[in-house]
Amino acid sequence: MADASAGGGGSLQVRRSALRQAAEQAGQISQAVAVLAADVPAACSPAAAAHPGWRFGGALLALVPAWERHLRGQSSAVSAAGGKLARSADTYAGVENDLVARAQAIYARPAG
Repeated sequence: MADASAGGGGSLQVRRSALRQAAEQAGQISQAVAVLAADVPAACSPAAAAHPGWRFGGALLALVPAWERHLRGQSSAVSAAGGKLARSADTYAGVENDLVARAQAIYARPAG
């Protein structure tokens, strides 16, 4: 866990494991939404066919491409957010490792 100054004298505690878990969950959500996007035509076709002669059926099918685009966009956005969370965890780990290495180098120097 990192504890960094928040600029105003406060502190910010970072749990890298929570960032990594959130990144993993974002990936899972992104994949699930991508599957939904791929399933839109199959889900809408029976509903449209169940209403022959109704304007609803044609309108529903006309919306399929828009829903596919929307869901693919949401999937991409969630995936990108997960990637940013994972990179943040990596950055915090790198900073902590650098600080530890610097402190060890300072304490390893002979006095005098």
